Amino acid sequence: MRILGVIAAAFVALWAVPASAVTIFTISGELMVTKRISYGPGSPNWASPTVTQELVKFAFSDVDATSTDGILYTFNEYRPQLRGGISGTFKYIGNGAFEGVSLWYADRNASGADPFIERYGETDTFHVYQTYPAPVPEPVTWLLLIVGFGAMGAVLRRQQSVTANGRASAVH
Repeated sequence: MRILGVIAAAFVALWAVPASAVTIFTISGELMVTKRISYGPGSPNWASPTVTQELVKFAFSDVDATSTDGILYTFNEYRPQLRGGISGTFKYIGNGAFEGVSLWYADRNASGADPFIERYGETDTFHVYQTYPAPVPEPVTWLLLIVGFGAMGAVLRRQQSVTANGRASAVH
C-alpha cells in the first residue's frame, strides 16, 4: 500500500511541476556594412578616417529571444569575442517558420588598438531557425522512473513468492 502512495505522489508531482520552455534560435545571414577605420593621433591619417563598404556573413547560435504575443520576437545578443553583436526583431509566420524584420549588426577591434576598426549595418533579410535543447529528463521524471521500476520489482518478487508457496503447498 505504501508503494501505491509513492507512485501516486510521483504522478501528482509530474503534473504539478511544468517543463521549462526555452526559446533558442540560430540567426544567420549576410549584410553590407559600413567599415570605418580610424587612426591614432600619431598616424598621418588620424584626422580623416577611412569609410568603406564590406559584405559580412554572420551566424549566431544559442540566441535567446523573447516574445509577449508569440508572433513578434526581440533579441539582443552581445558576443565578447566580437566586441559587438546583433539585435533586432523577427516574426513567426506559421508552420514553424520565422521571417526577419530588422537586424542591427556591430563589431569592433579592441579599444586603444591602432587602427581602430568598427563595422556596423542593418538589414531586414536574415534567416531564423528555432533550435531545441537536448531533451534532458527533469528530476521528477527520474523519480517516477525509479519508483516505477521499484514497484515492478516488488510485484514480480511478490508473484514469485506466491507461486513458490503455492507449489510448495500443492506438493505436501
